Amino acid sequence: MKKEFRSFEDAKKFVASLNLESQKEWTEYCKSGNKPDDIPAKPQNTYKNKGWISWGEFLGTGRVANFNKQFRPYSDAKKFVASLNLESQKEWTEYCKSGNKPDDIPAKPQNTYKNKGWISLGEFLGTGRIADQNKQFRPYSDAKKFVASLNLESYKEWTEYRKSGNKPENIPASPVSSYKKEWTSWMDFLGTDTPSSRNRKYITFEEAKKFVQTLNLESGKEWIAYCKSGNKPNDIPSNPNQKYKNKGWISMGDWLGTGRTKNFRSFKEAKKFVQTLNLESIEAWKEYCKSGDKPLDIPVAPHSTYKNKGWTTWGYFLGNGNIATQVQHLQWASFKDAKKVIHELAQKYNLKNYNDWQDFAKSGKLPKNIPTNPSKIYSKKRKK
Repeated sequence: MKKEFRSFEDAKKFVASLNLESQKEWTEYCKSGNKPDDIPAKPQNTYKNKGWISWGEFLGTGRVANFNKQFRPYSDAKKFVASLNLESQKEWTEYCKSGNKPDDIPAKPQNTYKNKGWISLGEFLGTGRIADQNKQFRPYSDAKKFVASLNLESYKEWTEYRKSGNKPENIPASPVSSYKKEWTSWMDFLGTDTPSSRNRKYITFEEAKKFVQTLNLESGKEWIAYCKSGNKPNDIPSNPNQKYKNKGWISMGDWLGTGRTKNFRSFKEAKKFVQTLNLESIEAWKEYCKSGDKPLDIPVAPHSTYKNKGWTTWGYFLGNGNIATQVQHLQWASFKDAKKVIHELAQKYNLKNYNDWQDFAKSGKLPKNIPTNPSKIYSKKRKK
């Protein structure tokens, strides 16, 4: 049967009350299950020739498509932007996303002001920065000497460094291009083929592993992030699989101590100990593991260590009563009771839209018998 939708004016009035700010938020709202059936998910089609103008007009944001906007002249826009004291394209992008940018200042000035005064982002932001090809860099030998002092071990580490904001202006971001005549290799530029680098002394595998396991890292990804943090001691290699090959290396799990080779307590004993901590979530467990208080015979990743040895869920292990969503619907409040509670929460905490609900659901204030995703839990089948 063909649906009967509200009139355009009535639908627009209702939608404006949701305080949605973009077409993306509208799409999320439509997926939430909260949209009334007489409000169309695709209003641009339903109300075509019946009042539809634009998404900005329908949502009540007043926004206009860029090609219809009237922007300030380039000189006025540049004067305003320079007052913000932004120092990079990254900071400009963050500012544009902040919601503080006036509508008559374009987010992509290089397009709007092309052939209307645009030179470069550095000139627009007022940083005085110029393109690499126009910069005066240190001689190659001086640049190489400086870079070698950073103890970078690979091109990847160089990339992270040049993005950090710590690189001096007279050291090029792309040395291969800037030093074409002198360039030989990344190993030469980084200083990784020097005798001092080749002969760098690392502590023994056992000593290094003992130190690393105090960090309570859970994966190879976390190990890489730690190596990039600048906190890793120089006598511990970032590539232990290579440096300790045939010197004790087994696997990343053994290196981090995530449970593949350690002698841990039995699942029952570990669970008994962990439940004395009164932790309420996986996030709380991770914080505890990083605190340094966790006994070494309790694994950081119990879900891996005790797989097929008693493990069922995090809720069961932590003892907080939480169970997996796929079985929890058996204990949810009825749809009627849940709806009543949610309405009360909406009034108490001034929840006006789907985004407000999502933020509240993550706050920890939601009763345990009320689901964070009611549209999924209380589908038509479960309402009955």
